[in-house]
Amino acid sequence: MTITPDGAYKSTYFDGMVGLQSSVESGAIVYKYRSMTNNNGQYLAYDSVINGQGLDLEAGYTSVKDTTFSNPKTITGYVVVNANDGITLHGDDQQITFNGTSADTTPKGVIITPYGNINPNGTQNIWYVGNNMSMKTASFGMDSSGTYNIQFNRSLDIGNFNINTYHTFTSTDGAPIHFAKGPGGAADIYAGTVHYDSLVKSSLLSVKKDVQKADTAYWAQLVNSIDLATYQYKSDDSNSHIRLSSIVDDVNDTKQWRLPDIFISRDENGKLNGVDDSVLLNATLATVQEQQKEIDQLNGHNMELEARLNKLEAKLNG
Repeated sequence: MTITPDGAYKSTYFDGMVGLQSSVESGAIVYKYRSMTNNNGQYLAYDSVINGQGLDLEAGYTSVKDTTFSNPKTITGYVVVNANDGITLHGDDQQITFNGTSADTTPKGVIITPYGNINPNGTQNIWYVGNNMSMKTASFGMDSSGTYNIQFNRSLDIGNFNINTYHTFTSTDGAPIHFAKGPGGAADIYAGTVHYDSLVKSSLLSVKKDVQKADTAYWAQLVNSIDLATYQYKSDDSNSHIRLSSIVDDVNDTKQWRLPDIFISRDENGKLNGVDDSVLLNATLATVQEQQKEIDQLNGHNMELEARLNKLEAKLNG
């Protein structure tokens, strides 16, 4: 141990591998580590300082052996702990590591990176926020296999949209909920049974082009060519009711069930996926209009026949 002219107390140690120095100077305790081993032109260098403000830890290297603890040092990372700023991390290897409890024989926990991200440590599979393990507010799967999901155990508010834990999506401000595609337009929705109070189809003239009056006779002919069938889905159980509809034949090359292609819906890859009920409904409306024309025509003939019969009866009774 030496005392320098400026009043610093220093203790120095060297061997073939490292140089160590500790000192008390200027109201601080300073520890210095210098590697004496060349690692690709670099000699590891670490400094630790404890002073009245907190703790400063620096990692880096020197380009030559630093036997005087004063050669220029390249800093690769640091950790600063003080009462004003808390914990500050910077560098490629600087992190906060949680290694688990005394019951864990191998590391288990999380690692907080210099960016503030949370990574798993050891065999840790989830990271949770909550009161305790049995009262999690949310848990986040972080395993590399993707087995563990993200789970929320309380209602989730996203702006004016709420998702609760009772199967309910809520528009908190009462505005419509939109399902949109990233490139624009509305997204397709796949669902089972849909219960609704009202069904509205966008049919504004302002968004349409090539609008022409429909040939109701043509559409009525298409509707009348459809083969209707009763059936049950393979997933139905014995209590399921009998179903009735047209059939999209996606099994036979030579179609066994007639359904004009105009009524068939396809996905974005052109694969058959069902009946376009919107087109079918309006084609059925066209069929009703055609039938009404026939009814009106028959009524006209009946009225004409009735008038002629009245005249004939009048002559006979005259």
